[in-house]
Amino acid sequence: MVRFNRAALFPTISANAGASSVRDSANRPFLTPNATTIPGVGHSSSGDILLGLDMSYEVDLWGRVRRTVAAARHEAQATAADLETARLSLQAELAMDYFELRAADAQKQLLDETVKAFEAALRLTTNRFQGGAAPKSDVAQAQTQLDTTRAQATDITVQRAQLEHAIATLIGKPPAAFSLPPRPLDTRPPGIPAGLPSQLLERRPDIAAAERRVAEANEQIGIAKAAYYPTLMLNASVGFEGSSFGNVLNASSLLWAVGASITQTIFDGGRRRATSDAVLAAYDATVAGYRQTTLTAFQQVEDNLAALRILEQEAQEAAGGGVGRAIAPALHQPLPGRSRQLSPSHHRADRDPHEPAQRDRHPPSPHGRQRVAGEGARRRLGRVGAAMKTSPPPGWAPIPRPLRPGITPGAAAQTRGRAVVRRGGTRSASCR
Repeated sequence: MVRFNRAALFPTISANAGASSVRDSANRPFLTPNATTIPGVGHSSSGDILLGLDMSYEVDLWGRVRRTVAAARHEAQATAADLETARLSLQAELAMDYFELRAADAQKQLLDETVKAFEAALRLTTNRFQGGAAPKSDVAQAQTQLDTTRAQATDITVQRAQLEHAIATLIGKPPAAFSLPPRPLDTRPPGIPAGLPSQLLERRPDIAAAERRVAEANEQIGIAKAAYYPTLMLNASVGFEGSSFGNVLNASSLLWAVGASITQTIFDGGRRRATSDAVLAAYDATVAGYRQTTLTAFQQVEDNLAALRILEQEAQEAAGGGVGRAIAPALHQPLPGRSRQLSPSHHRADRDPHEPAQRDRHPPSPHGRQRVAGEGARRRLGRVGAAMKTSPPPGWAPIPRPLRPGITPGAAAQTRGRAVVRRGGTRSASCR
């Protein structure tokens, strides 16, 4: 569309060629009698051969064509940013699926070790029951713990297969032809430094697209205002006209014409006023959408940063409880006279029966959840991973150029209580 609208900046030149022969009727009404139309003498006839070039050009006195080209350019940049938004979403989804798969590998490894420990505890409890040192309820309890852990391991295996299939779909491969070998995720995720400037959000393609659409809506205001002024057209023609092919290219057959015309609409029933009001309303709506997109971006970043901070605290607490986890298998083994007191199910006896069992069937992995939250934060900042960066589309600028005299999108938003405010050449949010 940019090239289509840019063509209006140049004149339109067309070529034409034609040959015609005309014979008038002798009974033609209102025909002046002459030697060729007197009955019995002859009839009027003429021939014409024309070769010519025509040129027409609209002088862009009020900037209508220039603003049409600029609006098309802004829309093209916004569309490119939409493409980058879709690409960034797919990259973020791929990264989060991968880290969730690696977290599932770590959970599966932990559950496999727990199954082995519970199998040994079940054998020990069975031997103690057969020797009369433990009641039968301890054997049933140990069997239940073993079956529950096996069910958790099965659920994790199903979840891992689903994540593997999702990754295969995202990279464009059939799920049956793609597989990832198990590799537990045991490394800490890279941290996001504190105090990052909010200008990093300008790299987000959805914010860039919203800003470009504000610029496009601003250009539409100028186009609507230009309709109030007259249109100046320049026309020119040059060619040859003759009565036969033998004299059509003679110097005496040359013809040309040059002229200009001005057209001004005097009355249109309020059409121009309605169009102007419509584009102003569309501009306000676009600015409001831009403000909402920016505030949503701040919210998403804060959500993911808060998740990272809380999960980091959880990981530190989990690291401090390593000794307790090391002796947990020993505590799970029933001892004479204390099997019920040290039983894990006994300690959870006061758990809410209506709480979803899914939470217990999928033990959390702090590192895996930190990875997923970290990739979510990088996605909100406009990048995914260490090597995946999304830049604004070519030609992107923070603030649209002014079109109406003395008014910019930032100033218009400031007067209407919107979010785009020019401060020292940068953009900031203003909530009123």
